[in-house]
Amino acid sequence: MLSCLLRFRKLLFWEKQTKKLTEKQQLRFSLVAGLLTELKPLMKFAKVVFWIAAIYGLVAITPLYFIFDKIGQQDPPPITHPGFYYGFAGVALAWQIAFIFIARDPVRLRPMMVPSILEKLGFSIAIIVLYLQHRVHPADLGLAGIDLLLAVLFMVAFAKTKEFNP
Repeated sequence: MLSCLLRFRKLLFWEKQTKKLTEKQQLRFSLVAGLLTELKPLMKFAKVVFWIAAIYGLVAITPLYFIFDKIGQQDPPPITHPGFYYGFAGVALAWQIAFIFIARDPVRLRPMMVPSILEKLGFSIAIIVLYLQHRVHPADLGLAGIDLLLAVLFMVAFAKTKEFNP
């Protein structure tokens, strides 16, 4: 949507320079320029939040592919279902790619923010419940806290981009 508005603004600017615009075209040009001015700061928040989430996720999840055996040594018992382990890592990595897409065009991909929020809440809530049942280490709460914070930031980004969704 933003790229269409920018192209429209360029086209109108070029027409304005080469010939006189009608009153209707001038009004349209002013509306597009005003909309772009208001849209950029709201989009910037969503872009920054989703870029941070994507980069953090890529840095945190990619090493999982290389530390399978080490996890079993440092936090026994060893993993007995590698399919679940690598399946989790693959799905989580795919979500980081989705966050990159959302960061590039948050207004157009606003509906994808809802499953993104659920993805972050799903992990956070699961770890909190497991901690309350004494089934995970207290250190795992830190990771859950980061995902919970990202879920809240995703909700804010969703709310901020609402005004501009067609």
